[in-house]
Amino acid sequence: MPAINGFVISLTPSKLSVIYARRGRVQQTESISLDYDQWADHWNDGLMRLDQPLRQLLSRFRGRKRMSATLLYQSNTCTKQIYPFDQGGAFARDAARSKLRECVGLTDPVSVCALGDQAGTSQSCMMLAYSDREDILRSLYAWLNRCGVDPIGMIPLSVASIIFAAKDASRFDSQTAILYLGAENSIIAHCEQGDLSLVRPADIGYSKLSESYRQVFSEQGEKKDGDSESSQVAPTPVECLFEYGVPFKPVECAGIELRSTVLPCMAPALQRIGIDIKQTIRFGIGSKGDLRNLYICGPGATIPSITKAIGEHLDLHVQPVPGAESYQPLTEGGSGTVESQLIETVIPTPGILPSIAGDEQVRKSLKTALVAGGAVALIAMGAEYTHSTITQQRMDEQAQNAAPLVQRVAQFEQTRDEAREIASMLGGLADLVSEQNRSTPQWISPLAQLSEYAGEEIRIQEIRGDHADAGFFIDIKGYAVGTKDIAPGQALDRFVDSLRQNTSTESIKLGATSRLDLSTGMSEDQSDPAAWGLQFSMRVMIKAQESPYSGFAQVSPEQTDWIAP
Repeated sequence: MPAINGFVISLTPSKLSVIYARRGRVQQTESISLDYDQWADHWNDGLMRLDQPLRQLLSRFRGRKRMSATLLYQSNTCTKQIYPFDQGGAFARDAARSKLRECVGLTDPVSVCALGDQAGTSQSCMMLAYSDREDILRSLYAWLNRCGVDPIGMIPLSVASIIFAAKDASRFDSQTAILYLGAENSIIAHCEQGDLSLVRPADIGYSKLSESYRQVFSEQGEKKDGDSESSQVAPTPVECLFEYGVPFKPVECAGIELRSTVLPCMAPALQRIGIDIKQTIRFGIGSKGDLRNLYICGPGATIPSITKAIGEHLDLHVQPVPGAESYQPLTEGGSGTVESQLIETVIPTPGILPSIAGDEQVRKSLKTALVAGGAVALIAMGAEYTHSTITQQRMDEQAQNAAPLVQRVAQFEQTRDEAREIASMLGGLADLVSEQNRSTPQWISPLAQLSEYAGEEIRIQEIRGDHADAGFFIDIKGYAVGTKDIAPGQALDRFVDSLRQNTSTESIKLGATSRLDLSTGMSEDQSDPAAWGLQFSMRVMIKAQESPYSGFAQVSPEQTDWIAP
């Protein structure tokens, strides 16, 4: 696949930049500095304050009214996880996406990519799954659209750093691990026998070191406030970091001695980075490999004395990655930056987009299809027009000869339209009757006479009325008792016959019967008719009264030829 051709927009708390690349090479860059302290305010305002700066940058690229771009942005809400799998391909991608869904839910978009150069489906691999909040993505998407940019994908800088760190680690053997030192994060990666064995990100980057310069300059500026003779214009903290680095030697900047002021402020951050590296190597790599070297890559590799500061905590040979001397971390799209790695990469990095972006893509696809269909239709119409022009005179002559027939056709069309209106009216009436026409079960008659039919011999325990596909019914459960004159079975038969003769009864289905002992224990004479009963259950199907308008419901406009001549 070719490298990036197009625009890359980078958004950080201190800078907004736009880069145009062609065939993997930077052609033009434009940037504007932002107030670091207003980063939170920009998000609270929906990034509307950044509309004008972005439009100004885009206006410097001539002849491009609306463009497509990939967005790199710093995110504090990005969720990312790295999962190892025994096999790659679609199985690993789906599994990684499902695992991250358990953390972020179903609302936020999720994207997955393979780390390193492991593209085979049968070999083990590591998958990076990442997501960001829907509201954050919507704000970015709306901001870009307001400025005339169609976002191809939006990639958090921390995610891009992990991808490029794993790619750098795959270049070295098991004796070498790499530390990718980015602005807001750092990543330790290691390969064992050509496969990634460790990729561990940490939320600490060289911005923690530049904060030491910011803090010192702020404190010294307050002390020198009002002293115009001693005040000097100091470079930005990031510029100082890449110029003076970790100041182990006495050096001054803007009248401030750096070793005694900046170095103590850097110590906690350097100590945390060193401890994090040592613990990661100890528990992540351990004795699995003969680790000897630690290469520092990424933009932070060019910080002066950074290898000495980190190497003090490790029993490894720490040095910048080969080629780091050509890095240009302070130049937009310069070598060694995340932007340049994104532009130069052969395999594109998948981005994430809000859910509304999918709806917009569907709308654009439909619009494109409509335009293409319209163009094809115009071509076909043009071809037909020539043929129609040639045959028009012949058709006019035939129409003149067929004038009487045409008149009859016109009359028939008028009659047909009237018939269609009637058909539509009848169809609507049939639908209305079908919806409102309901059969009414004749419950009243059998229920009102039920006690009369039962008499003294039938003891009803349960009555339940319901309906099913077969119709309406009453389920009756009870038992029949005998007297001196009539046995329980005869009493039950008489009860069934009475129900069957009721005009509202359609049919009766008698269930199983069983003998029921009704003796009280005071008499042992089992021949006494009152000493036993006959347990029964039956279902009485009830007739339904049809609506007087039910005939209209039989009208089927789909099956009736209402417009036949």
